Amino acid sequence: MELRDQYYHELSLIKEARIEHVLNVAKEIFNESTIHQTKIKTIAKRSGIGEATFYRYFGDKTTLVKWVSLSYWEELTKQFYQYYTDEIKPKNSGYRKVESFLHIFELLYQEHKDFIRFTDDYDNYIRDIKEKEGSFEALQLSVKEMFVDLIKQGIDDATIRNNLSPKEAYDMMAQMFMSILQRLTVRAGHLKIEYGLSIERCLEQYIEMFMNYIKA
Repeated sequence: MELRDQYYHELSLIKEARIEHVLNVAKEIFNESTIHQTKIKTIAKRSGIGEATFYRYFGDKTTLVKWVSLSYWEELTKQFYQYYTDEIKPKNSGYRKVESFLHIFELLYQEHKDFIRFTDDYDNYIRDIKEKEGSFEALQLSVKEMFVDLIKQGIDDATIRNNLSPKEAYDMMAQMFMSILQRLTVRAGHLKIEYGLSIERCLEQYIEMFMNYIKA
């Protein structure tokens, strides 16, 4: 590699590292406050960059928010595929594979509460944005395709009822469990009825309910 090419290569690496640093700082600040309340100057200051540099990297706040979402999904998708290899794939029926799949929500609660809070905050923020698409949707679709395939396996091996629509099952499952996680994580303790509520126990019960719903 020529000296000039090496120079520009190193500059690109520095820029990537700075962008990754800004994304991590933004995650911390969003977790402390909300996306709506967070100012660009706050993120720039804590990241150690100027506001002009921020706009050069991201263009605007909405782009940053989408990049943060993408960063979360990329990280979690890698972890999920490892979980799939270790925990889901070895199971001997489609039904048991789906059951193992659902336990990923327990791991989300145990290890990624910041992500759960962000998804709730993101949903509120993105409602006011005209352009709602984000590149992270491709990652979500890959997980959807995997779940749909597991349902089909269960239908084929007769462990899951054959009148179930795999895609509808995914949509219901995703809405059900993410809504539960968001509510129990973000709003736990706000209502008297929720005092002393075990989130782990709730998730166990909801998993059991869903598995009874799809069982052949």
